[in-house]
Amino acid sequence: MEKQPLRINLQPKIKPIIKAVLSLRGFLMLLIALGALHTGITFLKESLLVALICFAAFILFVILAKKFLEQVFYHEYLELKPEGISLHYKTFLQQKETFFEKENIKQFGFAGQVPYTHNAMHNPVFDTTGLEASEKELQYVIDKGTLEIETEDGKHRFGKNMASWDAEEIIAQVEQYYGRAFKPIENTNQHD
Repeated sequence: MEKQPLRINLQPKIKPIIKAVLSLRGFLMLLIALGALHTGITFLKESLLVALICFAAFILFVILAKKFLEQVFYHEYLELKPEGISLHYKTFLQQKETFFEKENIKQFGFAGQVPYTHNAMHNPVFDTTGLEASEKELQYVIDKGTLEIETEDGKHRFGKNMASWDAEEIIAQVEQYYGRAFKPIENTNQHD
C-alpha cells in the first residue's frame, strides 16, 4: 500500500503586534508610493527631473510595500510524497513550488538563524536610536528561513523564523515518513 501524502505547515508563531506593525508599514509605504506618483504626474509638465525622481520613488516604495506585506500574508508548507518533498510558498501575489527528489536530498535539518552583522551604533543594553529595532525588522523581512535542504543543486532555506524545537518536530515527522534519518545540517552560525 502506497503512503498518502502528508502536509506539514511551517508557520512560525508570530505575535499579532508584529503582524500589525508590518501591515501598517506596508500600507504606509503604499500611501507614500501613491503620493510620489501623484506628485510625479503633477510635475510632469513643469519639471521633468522632479517627475522622474518621483516616479523612481514610486517604484522603490511599491517594492518596499510588497516586501512588508508579503511577510504578513505568506504561508509555507511541506508536502511529503513517496517520491520526494514539495516545498510550497504562497503570498497574496505569488505562489511557488519546489520539488526535491528523496534520493537527491543529502542533508535536511535545522540550520539556525543567519548571523547578521550588528549596526555600528549597536548597544546591547538599550537601543537609544531605534536603529537596532529597525534593523531587526528588516532582517525579519529578508530572512530566508531556519530549515535547510541540501541537494546536488545547492542549499535551499525555508521555514522562516521557526524555533529550533518546532524545527526538530518537523525533522522527526519527515524522517518518520521516509523511514530514514537524513544527515543533519552542520550549524556553524554563531550569533551573540
